[in-house]
Amino acid sequence: MRGGAADTGESAKTASCPGPGRKSRVPAVKVCRHCGETKPVSAFPRNRATRDGLSSWCRLCHYAATRKTKQTRRAEYYRREKERAGNFLPDCDDSLMGRGL
Repeated sequence: MRGGAADTGESAKTASCPGPGRKSRVPAVKVCRHCGETKPVSAFPRNRATRDGLSSWCRLCHYAATRKTKQTRRAEYYRREKERAGNFLPDCDDSLMGRGL
């Protein structure tokens, strides 16, 4: 195990619980860097790359950003497909694009 209680010689109880005078790594609340609201840590998805193991954006901000990106990419995809189909089928009308042709 890497970085766990077995490497340091501490018991699992000591490694997971901060002792007297030690601060816990995970606070009870966190401020979302996108919306600026203070929320409980349960409102933040996990991110192993960060020091506290939580994302800097709350779940709602992540969801909204992901939805917006997907809509933008979908619109861009349909625009490119329409151009591509138009190059090969000059008499193709817009009603065929909705059917995946």
